Amino acid sequence: MMSCDWPHPPGGQPCWVMIEERLVRPVEDKSAAKRRKLDDSSETHLNFQSGSVTFDQRLVECFTVATNCWEFLQSNVTYRGEFSRLCQQWGAFEWSWLSSFRADMNMYKGEHEIAAQVLQHEWQKIPETERTKPESLRYLIQTVNCCALMGDIKGACTHACDVIRLLPDNTEPQKGSAPAVPPPAINRPPAFRQLRLLKCCCADTIPFCTEVIIKTLQDIAFSDPTQDLALGQLVVLLQYNWPREEERFASIITAIQKRKKFSIADYLPYIIVIDMLEELVFLSNCESLEITLVAQAEGSRTRTVTRGLNREAREELMAAVDRQVQRCHEPIEPVLREFFQKEKLCITSEK
Repeated sequence: MMSCDWPHPPGGQPCWVMIEERLVRPVEDKSAAKRRKLDDSSETHLNFQSGSVTFDQRLVECFTVATNCWEFLQSNVTYRGEFSRLCQQWGAFEWSWLSSFRADMNMYKGEHEIAAQVLQHEWQKIPETERTKPESLRYLIQTVNCCALMGDIKGACTHACDVIRLLPDNTEPQKGSAPAVPPPAINRPPAFRQLRLLKCCCADTIPFCTEVIIKTLQDIAFSDPTQDLALGQLVVLLQYNWPREEERFASIITAIQKRKKFSIADYLPYIIVIDMLEELVFLSNCESLEITLVAQAEGSRTRTVTRGLNREAREELMAAVDRQVQRCHEPIEPVLREFFQKEKLCITSEK
């Protein structure tokens, strides 16, 4: 996985963003459920942890105290007016950290729509030249989370594509293990809420955004048998977490076999996982299926390379597949970045 951490903000500290996960509470017996109700009056849990990094519990306590203080200052007309006057005097409304805190506070309270409005307002204020900085991109990452939690899957995917497009690529990529950051569920009814911190680095951000898009494409691809584009895009993205995505890919193969007809010609240049290429070539050899893997270049004959057309077509197909096989040792992140750059509109139009 890519280790292209952004340069840290002033002070040398990494930038973090609060996200919400939707978790399902395990089944409890009646006595345990009763004890939980007595012990836990809130269904919101803060877990300030990211991978191997565990934060001091005092950070959680400070955040909840700050949230309570803010609500107290807003609870009375006099307090609210005096606090607003002081903020204007200090120029506090221009402090970026205060806007971040307001968004985090709304996330904590489950007010995702308000949080999204705050985040988008702050994002629009950031100059184009400053949007690749971690303290800027954190607004967009959190917007992805808010849209997903609100069920706005098109908005979530659009912003997720933007995040990946804006990620820096000025460091050497390296291979690594599968993503360790759980993605947010999209429009799933939760049993309780879990908040955690996501580090603003490629190793955390790419899997987070990619999984949001995968979940959406998966719903579209398997619910509509005419959606070759969504199915093809899904194949490309499943490469990121390969081979852990073998089960999902097997479901795609099954879906293709049921459909009898499938085209992935537009997306073959982005597929470099040998296992996937082998499966697709195998399908193209099946007499009962009509599989299009390679499209003829514009300006040539308007012939599409499918199964068993003729020897010339077959050689063209194998040459295209061989080119992809030769790239199997390339890191997947630049491939996905190119995919998002060139195919973004196609992805978002599918939502």
